[in-house]
Amino acid sequence: MDNVNIQKLRFPSLEIDQLQRCVIREDKTVGLTRHEYDLLLYLALSPNRVFTKEQIYQHIYKEAESEVNNRIYGLIKNLRKKIEENPETPHYIETIRGVGYRFRA
Repeated sequence: MDNVNIQKLRFPSLEIDQLQRCVIREDKTVGLTRHEYDLLLYLALSPNRVFTKEQIYQHIYKEAESEVNNRIYGLIKNLRKKIEENPETPHYIETIRGVGYRFRA
């Protein structure tokens, strides 16, 4: 199935509306920054695929940068606070040590 053409991505307790550029968690709209939304959509379009921090950074910021780790870590941390029931033990965005992150459907 090609998720790019799907208007809404639905996961347990989480919905991503690509037309409205909004995220709904447990029937409540989640206020995300542009980069947080772009990150979530990028990961969610390829569930269970592992992305390196560099891949994520280049997709989100479209530039070369030496502070990749810090910026991506901060973005992931903020996004988890907004969409995870318990950000300390995330369900959706999993850290793959030494590699990057993946979205678990």
